[in-house]
Amino acid sequence: MRLIGLIALSLLVTDASFAQPGKPFELHGLRPGMLTREIILYSHAPLDTILWGGGDGASIISFKGECLHDSGEFRVSVEGPEVTQLLFVSKQRDSTHAQMAFNHTSAALDKLYGTPEKYHNVYRIMTWEGAGQQLKLSTKDGGLFYSLGLTARRTRSVPRQDSPK
Repeated sequence: MRLIGLIALSLLVTDASFAQPGKPFELHGLRPGMLTREIILYSHAPLDTILWGGGDGASIISFKGECLHDSGEFRVSVEGPEVTQLLFVSKQRDSTHAQMAFNHTSAALDKLYGTPEKYHNVYRIMTWEGAGQQLKLSTKDGGLFYSLGLTARRTRSVPRQDSPK
């Protein structure tokens, strides 16, 4: 009997050591860290340049599309060859329908990523964190749209000071 318990425990420990970290967040197949040129593969719509070559080579590309069965516009921030941030802005509606769309999106994200951290004052903000990323769903009470933003936590490298000789 002890042998069976020991074998079961060793199998559990073995399974735990190979457990996969949480699935990375994505919007419309896109996620921070992807190559800029991959946007065209997932957009399925004409791309529009909102800003090109801003500070630090930052640019914003937009396209119309669907996110979790709701239509709106995607805005993809890139720096050089890399996607840094994604934003989905739902289409504008009356406040009742916008609230229903927000609740539908919130429920869909709950199923995909679990229970978020919630904040509600005048704004309703739901935040999911995992795998070095943050996904934020937000709207304003009585608002006409909602937004869904995806960013990666990045650490900026600091130039190393040369030591005096």
